[in-house]
Amino acid sequence: MVERSPSGLRVLAPPRLATPSPGLAVRTRLRLSTRDELILRELGSLLSELAVRDLAERTFLGEEHSAADFARRKRELTALTSSRWAGTIVRGSNEQWELARRGQAAHLRRLNAAVAAIKERLAVPVASCDVVTRTRGYPTQHVRAAKQQRLQHLSAHAARVAAELAAGRVHVVRGGKDLLGNRLHLDEAGTDLVQWRRRWSDARTRIEADGESGKTYGNQSIQISPRGTVLIKLPPELATRHAAHCDRFGRYRLEADCAFAYDEQLMKSALAGGVVGVDHNADHLAAWRLDVHGNPVGRPERVEVDYRGSGSRRDAHVRHACSTLIRRAKDLGATALVIEDLDFDTAREACGWMGPGGRRFRAVVAGMPTARFAARLVAMAHRAGLAVIVVDPAYSSRWGAQHWRRTTSTKSHKTSRHDAAAIVLGRLGQGLGARRRAEKTVLRKQTEAARIGGVRAHSGAGTEDHRPTVSSLQPALVTRSRPKFTPRTSHVMRCADGIEQRSSLPRTVPGRPSRSVPYPEPGKT
Repeated sequence: MVERSPSGLRVLAPPRLATPSPGLAVRTRLRLSTRDELILRELGSLLSELAVRDLAERTFLGEEHSAADFARRKRELTALTSSRWAGTIVRGSNEQWELARRGQAAHLRRLNAAVAAIKERLAVPVASCDVVTRTRGYPTQHVRAAKQQRLQHLSAHAARVAAELAAGRVHVVRGGKDLLGNRLHLDEAGTDLVQWRRRWSDARTRIEADGESGKTYGNQSIQISPRGTVLIKLPPELATRHAAHCDRFGRYRLEADCAFAYDEQLMKSALAGGVVGVDHNADHLAAWRLDVHGNPVGRPERVEVDYRGSGSRRDAHVRHACSTLIRRAKDLGATALVIEDLDFDTAREACGWMGPGGRRFRAVVAGMPTARFAARLVAMAHRAGLAVIVVDPAYSSRWGAQHWRRTTSTKSHKTSRHDAAAIVLGRLGQGLGARRRAEKTVLRKQTEAARIGGVRAHSGAGTEDHRPTVSSLQPALVTRSRPKFTPRTSHVMRCADGIEQRSSLPRTVPGRPSRSVPYPEPGKT
């Protein structure tokens, strides 16, 4: 159930720092010393050799693999490394085999679909159309003959894949099948044998360890402290070889420190240099720079995107948009990007996902890769040293048009609803309200007196204005000339509903009849 305020609006979720999704690998760079590089390469080579052997055994067992085989494999690897390294290797081999099985089943489904489509079109004569199924035959006899050969090839391939799937046999290449194919075509790949061997070794070498609940700083194999200190538990063979640089538990401390940008304590430092609010739309990104007080600076930025076409083309536009936003944010001196949490889960309940106009709304939403954009922006911004803040997008366009569109427009530049929404998103990311003043706290008499005296009054309480407060209205503070104030006669009317309406009329001009109406007596309407 959506929580709503007394005014009927949905309660906004608080802003938060973007954290990586479970399927996103967060990377950081380390400036390794010569000793660090040597030890890590030896550790990677040892673990890679053991992982290759275990993966080959797991693939050979296939569907006949049992819990006893799992325990035996882990026990054999524990004698060579440790129980934690062995558990990581064994579980990694099982997951890789299961992933290959799922890919094999998906490949078989695609083959069967292609075979069925060709058979359906071959059943229709050449240059004809089935009036019942609306299936068209092939245009010429030559194309039909080529498709018959294609059908035989796909049928044989599908039968072979089905037999391997039933037997539990999979084809897995640790390091990548494409890189293995380059070994036979070095000239076409543009590399030589030495470079290929280096790439092949790097692709097959990985140092990874599963996290353990309740363990300090991750697990007992790789520990990363909040200060960036990295401790690695070496296998007995390497710990004995590098005993001079390890502690009594066989742990080696890297000389290089690492740092990750995803920490809730970095929220204040992320807002230290101002933010850039980003409004994500179907055809463009609207961005506006805000200072530390939530005031828009300069003019908005517009990044054109076109998500139509293939998936690779859409990904290219996502990367281009992320690169442009990060480059502009760094040029403007901002330290954070504020984006919308466009998962559209709440929109189904709050905005009428299936109501009038819902079909058009769903069509626009379906073409926006919001999750891919957010994940890629978080990863790229982390490498650039920028934080990403996620805010609730509800009412951003409405409040932007209400409070910022008119005030930020000029005669030569008109602010759009999307640009104004970017301001609101940026202010929400800074923990501020949608508009400058949270509530009207200045009394009408003080405001009128300030306007008469030429001084603008600001109330300290209930306002987000960072300018100094004027405590007293003195004529000496007036530093600019103003036209002489002409008294005007006010006309007060009390309507039937009890609401007063006040209008101003000029004073009586000599030679003309007076239009002024005296104030009504108390108690009369």
